[in-house]
Amino acid sequence: MLKMKTFRIQPFLLPFLLSFSFSFLKAGAQTEAQALLKWKSSLFQPDALSSWSLANSTSPCRWFGVRCNPAGSIVQLSLPNANLNGILDDLDFASLSGLTKLNLNTNLLYGSLPSNVSALSKLTALDLSSNNFSESIPPEIGQLSEMVDLRLYNNNLNGPIPYQLSNLRKVRYFDLGYNYLENPDYTKFTPLLSVTHLSLSVNNLTGKFPPFMLNCANLTYLDLSQNNLTGTIPDSLSTNLVYLQSLNLTANFFEGVIPASLANLTRLQNLHLGLNNLTGGIPPILGSISGLRILELYNNSLGGPIPSSIGQLRMLERIDIKAAELNSTIPPELGLCTNLNYVELSLNQLTDGFPQSFSKLTKMSEFGISSNLLFGEISADLFTNWTELISFQIQNNSFTGRIPPEIGSATKLQTLFLFINKLSGSIPSELGDLAQLTLLDLSENKLSGPISTKLAGAQTEAQALLKWKSSLFQPDALSSWSLANSTSPCRWFGVRCNSAGSIVQLSLPNANLNGTLDDLDFASLSGLTKLNLNTNLLYGSLPSNVSALSKLTALDLSSNNFSESIPPEIGQLSEMVDLRLYNNNLNGPIPYQLSNLRKVRYFDLGYNYLENPDYTKFTPLLSVTHLSLSVNNLTGKFPPFMLNCANLTYLDLSQNNLTGTIPDSLSTNLVYLQSLNLTANFFEGVIPASLANLTRLQNLHLGLNNLTGGIPPILGSISGLRILELYNNSLGGPIPSSIGQLRMLERIDIKAAELNSTIPPELGLCTNLNYVELSLNQLTDGFPQSFSKLTKMREFGISSNLLFELGDLAQLTFLDLSENRLIGPISPKLGNLKHLLLLNLGSNDLSGEIPPEIGAATKLQTLYLFTNKLSGSIPSELCDLAQLTNLDLSGNELIGRIPTKLGNLKHLKFLDLSSNDLFGEIPHQLGNLASLVALVLSSNSLSGPIPETITRLANLTFLSLENNSLSGMIPRSIGSMTSLESLHLKKNSLSGDVPLTLKDCKRLTVLDLGENGFCGNIPTWLGERLSSLRVLRLRSNMFRGNIPPQLSLLSSLQLLDLAHNNLSGSIPHTLGNLTAMAANEQVANNEGHFLGEELGYSRGYSNSISIVWKGKEYLIQNLTLSLMIGIDLSNNSLSQEIPAELTNLSGLIFLNLSMNHLDGSIPEMIGNLRSLESLDLSMNHLSGAIPPTLSSLTFLSSLNVSNNRLSGRIPSGNQLQVLDDPSIYGGNDGLCGFPLTKNCSSDQASDVRLSTHYDGDEKIWLYLSMGPGFVVGFWGFFGILFFKRSLRLAYFRYIDDTYDRFSRISMRSM
Repeated sequence: MLKMKTFRIQPFLLPFLLSFSFSFLKAGAQTEAQALLKWKSSLFQPDALSSWSLANSTSPCRWFGVRCNPAGSIVQLSLPNANLNGILDDLDFASLSGLTKLNLNTNLLYGSLPSNVSALSKLTALDLSSNNFSESIPPEIGQLSEMVDLRLYNNNLNGPIPYQLSNLRKVRYFDLGYNYLENPDYTKFTPLLSVTHLSLSVNNLTGKFPPFMLNCANLTYLDLSQNNLTGTIPDSLSTNLVYLQSLNLTANFFEGVIPASLANLTRLQNLHLGLNNLTGGIPPILGSISGLRILELYNNSLGGPIPSSIGQLRMLERIDIKAAELNSTIPPELGLCTNLNYVELSLNQLTDGFPQSFSKLTKMSEFGISSNLLFGEISADLFTNWTELISFQIQNNSFTGRIPPEIGSATKLQTLFLFINKLSGSIPSELGDLAQLTLLDLSENKLSGPISTKLAGAQTEAQALLKWKSSLFQPDALSSWSLANSTSPCRWFGVRCNSAGSIVQLSLPNANLNGTLDDLDFASLSGLTKLNLNTNLLYGSLPSNVSALSKLTALDLSSNNFSESIPPEIGQLSEMVDLRLYNNNLNGPIPYQLSNLRKVRYFDLGYNYLENPDYTKFTPLLSVTHLSLSVNNLTGKFPPFMLNCANLTYLDLSQNNLTGTIPDSLSTNLVYLQSLNLTANFFEGVIPASLANLTRLQNLHLGLNNLTGGIPPILGSISGLRILELYNNSLGGPIPSSIGQLRMLERIDIKAAELNSTIPPELGLCTNLNYVELSLNQLTDGFPQSFSKLTKMREFGISSNLLFELGDLAQLTFLDLSENRLIGPISPKLGNLKHLLLLNLGSNDLSGEIPPEIGAATKLQTLYLFTNKLSGSIPSELCDLAQLTNLDLSGNELIGRIPTKLGNLKHLKFLDLSSNDLFGEIPHQLGNLASLVALVLSSNSLSGPIPETITRLANLTFLSLENNSLSGMIPRSIGSMTSLESLHLKKNSLSGDVPLTLKDCKRLTVLDLGENGFCGNIPTWLGERLSSLRVLRLRSNMFRGNIPPQLSLLSSLQLLDLAHNNLSGSIPHTLGNLTAMAANEQVANNEGHFLGEELGYSRGYSNSISIVWKGKEYLIQNLTLSLMIGIDLSNNSLSQEIPAELTNLSGLIFLNLSMNHLDGSIPEMIGNLRSLESLDLSMNHLSGAIPPTLSSLTFLSSLNVSNNRLSGRIPSGNQLQVLDDPSIYGGNDGLCGFPLTKNCSSDQASDVRLSTHYDGDEKIWLYLSMGPGFVVGFWGFFGILFFKRSLRLAYFRYIDDTYDRFSRISMRSM
């Protein structure tokens, strides 16, 4: 990085800077956009990403599947079921470092999971499930310390599960099921203490019960089904996993007895032990698990009786013990389990008959007891009491007597299997009244009489589904939907039936379904209880006849493209428990009829364009616990009906336009609230102290509002609070010491809140804190000593305050104090931070030497000390930091030689020692840094040759050695650096020719060899082989010969600087084919491609190029460089005419052909260069008149045609009237007219334009348009900032952050 003059932007300059600094706000988004576009280009026919184009929107925030925060940075990428076909290798995760959610489930992605996903340090949710990923899981995923939800199920992943995944200390949902994964190294796999949902089902796990799971103390759900696990079920499972609600060990090889200790799992609701080798009977003590709802023990060799104690399980809903070698009667106590609706006891040796108590099982729906030794008559009470019965299967027994006529009372019956028994008598005519009966088998009995024919239905369920399928566009996922494949739809993809064969669930998420719901006959699917079509390509309106699904309990149509309004008929679905319509394009008022859903618990209409309902008719949803209306167009005050939704535990109204105060009654009415999110609205006034009454509150999100009045100290009494976000408000005042009472607090974010106090030492008592963000305030003093107790700290941000003292933070892993006002020496105590991974003290005023004690922080991976006043030499102890990947000491006053031991840091990727006073040769040992991606040694006093060993760095993409005193030739082996994209060698004493091997560096986009002593001809292969070049700078060398016409092959070239050489001959007319110079819009749209950020550099190492601009030299960096398109061929010996083809380059900003031997006239169509701001043709032999089209260059602000042989009248009008310096036309004796004092003769006056009054009209309109133009431009920008507070805060914060960028542009007079 070059040393540059810096300057402070004065307040009076700010209005002028505002006119162009808004474009800087887009830089981050454009870098993110380029990363996405690069990945898109690698995919096969990514039709779903058609909106991903800078031609559609310069902001990626409007692209399909992309979600941004209010500042315009991408935070979510959600592309499930988008038919994406390709790999992830070209997705630059480092450019998307703000991502919190990445969802690519149910696509056609393949290949390995990239290890650089670890760059997504803020990621909380990663879903790559249901793809074709193969190979092993990269252990680097274990570095994603914010991960809460990890889903990699249903892929082809194999190999051991990396033990590093156990570093995910926050993960709660962990699903690696349906792969080919093997055992991890259990000796290194530490318990996942935060996980509640853990599934490794359908893998290749072997051996005994995984030991680490026995210490995952918060587990509520554990699924190890369909593996190859052996041994016994451990007794300690019940003592260690006391919160377990669901345990699934189905389809393994567990043996031995069922542990009686399972009865200690008092919270257990679901127990699945089927398909194992268990023996020893059913432990009677299982009957004491009072909350058990599901008991599955089927396909084991248990033997023995059904314990009568099972009758104590009064919550039991489902029991399945088929094929378990049971040999007893059916205990009558089973009839006490009055919640039973599913009984499966088939394929055993049960004897006797039905207990009379079974008549009390009034909720019975599916009953199977076939293939036993049962006998006796079928009780009529079963059918009169079992009114919910849909399946009755008692075949292959010895039942006798008649079929009870009362069977006609079971009107919902769909399956009736009585075959292979000893039933006699006639077939009851009442069977004909069973309108829903679809499967009937009475064979192999002793029955007589007729069979009723009243079993016709209207349109069958199968026909209804097939009709809808035919209306969809290429429904490949529904290929199994065919009567040729199966006459029963129950085996079709996504279809679930009950035991009677009726469809009860239709689950088709991520199935790439494209079409509408208009042809789906809901009336024919009246038995549906669950309909899940989320994440498809469905569009159109939501059909009102969905109200025919009277049994529906769950409706999920989220993440589609449904539009128009929500049909009020949905309010008729009285059984609805779960309603999800989020992430569509629904609009209009929310129907008040939805408040008729009296059983709904989960209610999510977020991410739409919905407006306020009629609050006068919207009654409270008394059963709802989860309510989200986030990211909609709600206006006005806090929605009144919500204050009466008394059972709410989760409320999200974020990103709406709500105003007014936060109501006090919220805390008295919603006493069960656990999570409250009001982020990004316009709430004002004080934070209600009454929120402290929400004693169950865990998450409080009030950021990005207009709240004032300080932080109420009483918030410190909400003892269960885990997350507190109050950022971007105008709170003011101190951080209350009472916050230290929040002992459960894990995350606190109060940045940009105008706080003006010290940091209270009581905050150090919140020992569960792992995330602290207090930046952009006015906090003073230093760190409290108590902060040393925060042993779980992972992310700590307190930048841009008034802090000046560093405390004892012995357990910290990340310490970022950059951009503060820290002064004095760096404390040697930092070496005591043995857990530190990142230390950033950049951009302060620290002085003195770098303490060698830092070398004792041996886990350090990133060390940033840039832009301070540090002096002395680089301590050799830094070379002991064996884990170091990023080292930046640039912008200091360091002296001495570069330590040779730096070459031992084998993990180092980024090394920046620029802008210091280092001397001596570049150590050849740096060639051992095989992982190095960026090497920046510019602006020092280094001498000697470039070491040959540097060319071994095969991964290097960015090399800057400019502004030193290096000598000799470029190493011939440089061609081996095939990853190189930017090479900066300017301002040295290098000599010789350009090595031929450089042609193998085909990824080069920037080549700067200026201000050296290179000689010979400019190689033709520069144009033939380096097709990606955008910047070619060879100025101030000793190149000779002609300009090779092959340079015109560089279709991406935007800067060509060959000035100050010994070039001769004509200017190749083919330079007019440089297409990137033909339109500046094209380059602007691609600016992120070569500017450095996309290389993944930790601090965004940037290309900086010196150009001569309007007679002065400027150092231009990324943001400006992208706009700078030009050619400089000055100070050579070029001859002949200026090629007319150069006027095709309409995107040129500057053109300098001065100080050559060019003759002929100025090209007539010079006016085509409509973007030109600087034109220098001086000191040539040009003749003839100045073309009138020159006056059409409305952006021209610098012109020099002096010292030529031009003649005639100087054109007038437009921008030329401003260029009133006579010297720019001097040395042309034949010129006359303004601004020269020489008047034109009558012959010369004939060159004046005929319609002189037209100039006057133009001026009048120009002046008339200036006023309205200023008003529109001013308020178009400042109006947004005035009315949109979040943008205003983001903008001015951005201005602060870019002070340094402005200060890096240095200018010196030529």
